[in-house]
Amino acid sequence: MSTPADDYSEQSFFFPEFIAAMAPLDERSAMEYFTFSPWYRTEPPSNNQILRMQNVGNENGAEMNEREELKYFTGLEFAVVHSEPPSLFILHKRERLSPDEVRPLEVYYLINNRIQQSPNLYALIANRMNASLHALMSSMSILRQHKPAFTPKKGHVWPVS
Repeated sequence: MSTPADDYSEQSFFFPEFIAAMAPLDERSAMEYFTFSPWYRTEPPSNNQILRMQNVGNENGAEMNEREELKYFTGLEFAVVHSEPPSLFILHKRERLSPDEVRPLEVYYLINNRIQQSPNLYALIANRMNASLHALMSSMSILRQHKPAFTPKKGHVWPVS
């Protein structure tokens, strides 16, 4: 089974120039840092991208509260859902259905300035099942190698030393 060309699930992202300029990260700068990652670029553009494009020429200097503004949109968005600055941030790619209802689609974590996509439940369970089956098959082959001889009179007898 091959993965699609745009599958970034086994990659991590690190942008040392941004970290040098903005360290230590807080919730706002962590979201800004995430915008440089390959996971942020989506087709069609996310609500975050649309909101940022609308506010590019904002002359009044008032800081936009992106989290509150996104509630007025529906569709795809990214959000920091948990943070323990400066080393841990958990971000969701989610679909906003209404101002109060969102459905998480993917989870990303930013740990020590590296962003990585969290595995989905299927990949996690498949990996655990493969590891369990491999261990079981390995133990069975070892048992087969040391299988005792069979005699009709005694049956299977393990040698005792």
